[in-house]
Amino acid sequence: QTSPLFISRSLLMNYIVGKAIATSVAAAVGTAAQNNRPPPPPPVVWCVPLRRKPVLTKEDEPEIGPCEKTWTKIALIPIALFAYFLGQLVNCLIYIFACFLLPCIGPGLVQVLLAAKLQALAEKKGEDAAKEVKNDVQMAAGCALCMVKGYIWIFKNMIMPLRLLCDW
Repeated sequence: QTSPLFISRSLLMNYIVGKAIATSVAAAVGTAAQNNRPPPPPPVVWCVPLRRKPVLTKEDEPEIGPCEKTWTKIALIPIALFAYFLGQLVNCLIYIFACFLLPCIGPGLVQVLLAAKLQALAEKKGEDAAKEVKNDVQMAAGCALCMVKGYIWIFKNMIMPLRLLCDW
């Protein structure tokens, strides 16, 4: 037999757990209602918007039919496959340069180049040396920024379209 004390404890626990679940569900529903953001626009591959079947935004209109979607995929996937392999090749070259060639050159070469640059700056006058240092810093930052932006462009326009078209 179960004691009345055990029954009352289990009822109390059921009540507490039920209240906690009800409170958490109400909080989740309230949070979902507060975060009711509009859906994002459809993805775009090479200026072709990949419209969604249930129209969610203005960009999805008019609704795309299965025939149009199939022919769009047939037309774009071979080009995307070629672009994917070309993008991966360029990506591989960037990684080979960054991970293998630069460490092989080593910091010794960078130190030698820096020492030669400092020697040349020591021989120049103050204002000319300051301008040259400023130009060197801007050029180095520009090269790094160019490489990062180039990698982002390759990823978005050469590597990513194949995945977007296959997931569409």
